[in-house]
Amino acid sequence: MNGGLVVGEERLFFGLDLVRGTVFQTDPSGRVSRMIEFGSSSEASGVGGLALDARGFLYVADPVGQKLRVFDPEGVKSRVIGEERRLYLAGGLQLVERDGVLEDPNDVAVDAEGNVYVACGEQFIVHGLQKFSAQGLHVLSFSSLGEPGGTFGGPRGLALDPDGTLWLCDTQFHRLQRFGQGGQFLDVMGPPRDEPLVSPHAVAVLPDGDLLVAQSLGLVVLGREDARRRPFTNRPLARVCDVCCWAGTVWILEREIGGFGVRVSRFDVEGNLLGVAVSGMRDLVGKASAWLKAEMGRSLPHSRAWHRLGVLHHYVLPESSSNLKHAERCYRKSLQAEPAGFEVCLDLAEVLTRRGRPQEAMRLYRESLERRPEDESVRLRLALLLCRTGGKPQARQLLLAGLDLNPESDLLRGELDRLA
Repeated sequence: MNGGLVVGEERLFFGLDLVRGTVFQTDPSGRVSRMIEFGSSSEASGVGGLALDARGFLYVADPVGQKLRVFDPEGVKSRVIGEERRLYLAGGLQLVERDGVLEDPNDVAVDAEGNVYVACGEQFIVHGLQKFSAQGLHVLSFSSLGEPGGTFGGPRGLALDPDGTLWLCDTQFHRLQRFGQGGQFLDVMGPPRDEPLVSPHAVAVLPDGDLLVAQSLGLVVLGREDARRRPFTNRPLARVCDVCCWAGTVWILEREIGGFGVRVSRFDVEGNLLGVAVSGMRDLVGKASAWLKAEMGRSLPHSRAWHRLGVLHHYVLPESSSNLKHAERCYRKSLQAEPAGFEVCLDLAEVLTRRGRPQEAMRLYRESLERRPEDESVRLRLALLLCRTGGKPQARQLLLAGLDLNPESDLLRGELDRLA
């Protein structure tokens, strides 16, 4: 989905895949009031669909980190849902045990009792839709891959109907399916019975019960009674990542191709534009920067605020000499406040590399590696930079030293094979 959106009482949350998974909390006008970041240089992360429960806890589907992340109303990480992958052999093939394992979780929904439903887009064989209890324990796995009637392929978007049933975007087979909370199949919309959909990936239930569906050919409304399809709005839209309906208002998250654009808009249920909360990446960076500067030294330590400001100019805005220069300044101020900032050192090294100062970048990578010799991501970054600057023998020695620490590392061994 490459981003998600959810709305609650005077609170809007939307998440984007930046250098790390990032969720912005704003008011309806788009004024940023919180940034929630997760992942690190050694822990990949991303953002899929979002959901809120009755207590105000935020659920974030992370298709890159292969888990569901939960944050309390203050934006503090509460827990993670999803078991680690475990492999077993079946018919000579290596498969993932899928009960409770979330493989490419794309969207999430939470019902009134706190039960959690997760759509896993890469689990084509079984368990592409899973249910967890409010405590995060696996309850039920839905079957997948096949004809309508409880089977599906490549599940993406989820939406809870007011009657408690669940709508699922069956992306691979270009249709929507509806299920009871106990997993029973109830209904299907899409080919061949109705007007065709093309790769539906997000869905919301409108106040009259009709369905708002984001698909490859645009944003459409499906009539609940007759399944007739009509465009939602006459306004031109970019690539719609997610949709949400709250208190009679429709919110839409759009991304431009290439990732350097974002727009969050609100419409009435007839498709008339009511306002724009975020009108682009520069608008978002400006609003997020204003919040970071206001909270610096208050709710945020100086080191963290400066680091986040650097990330906005480094990774969010298009790369330019002025943006990289601004990012370097912010990272150095972060290190002045907290010299031991590990992630800041890595981000600063990346900026220095892009600014044509590889020797300075390598010094930072070496210092970071001395502090965390087991960190494979740092070792790989340094090895790649050595190769670019004519130090292939040193890069090889660096990777061999990493294998001495972790002989089972496929990552390091693969890079060694590439160098050979």
